Amino acid sequence: MGSGIVYVVHNNWIQNPDAKMGCKTYKIGITTKSVSTRYYGLDLKMPSEFVCDFAYKFDNEQYKAVEKKLQKILNQLNVGGEWYDLNDDTLDGVHDVCKQNGGELITDDIEKEIAVERKQDGEPTKALSSAKYLQRALRKEFWTYLINYFNQQGDSLKGRNRATTKMYHLVNAIKYNVDIYFDIGGIFNNYLACYLFIGGDNAEKAMFKLKEEQEIIQKEIGEMLDWKYEELDGSYIIVYKKGIIEERERWEEFSKWLKKYAELFYKTFSHRVKNLEL
Repeated sequence: MGSGIVYVVHNNWIQNPDAKMGCKTYKIGITTKSVSTRYYGLDLKMPSEFVCDFAYKFDNEQYKAVEKKLQKILNQLNVGGEWYDLNDDTLDGVHDVCKQNGGELITDDIEKEIAVERKQDGEPTKALSSAKYLQRALRKEFWTYLINYFNQQGDSLKGRNRATTKMYHLVNAIKYNVDIYFDIGGIFNNYLACYLFIGGDNAEKAMFKLKEEQEIIQKEIGEMLDWKYEELDGSYIIVYKKGIIEERERWEEFSKWLKKYAELFYKTFSHRVKNLEL
């Protein structure tokens, strides 16, 4: 009889806009390997990382029955696939079902595994496949190209001047907890993005303060913007462009586009965020 794990994860980018107040969208799944290996195996490229909220290990195939039981209980809350809108009380109920059916809480071990696999700025570890190694290498190569492009163009933005393997890149720090970033991932793996990130306890309040000038701001940027607030993360104001970095022949086009909107974002938001309470 094989052992397995029932886990609960979330990604701040994946939220049901119609969820009830106090609910957050979670994924409930099973794996016979570690949750971190499962996470990397999904190879989903998103602006936010997946976080393992908790995981229970079962010494036999009971984990399959527990998952089915949870899905049956939570079926009325189903958002899509294995995603559910849960409040804290319902999440505690998931804990109880796992414990009552003989599960051993192993969240601390899971978090350690993920931390190990994220070390050295995302360099590949044994848990990474050759495909993921190549994807990370490609991201680092693209960021290197972008940084060189900015330098050649006389870049005035003071962001990170070192290429990493991450999907995002810091372009400019406007103020404490307010930064401009680039992103080359996404739910459908088909866009690039430039976005303003606002962190801190007043991130939501700050975003809605800026949103009072939404029409003016969008006119200054010249594009429709996506305004998002993630309770455990912060606020995002985003502009998108279709494209994937595998299209090497478009790298100059992508770099030109990213530079254009980084400069527009800085010009548009820098003076507006000075008096924001963060």
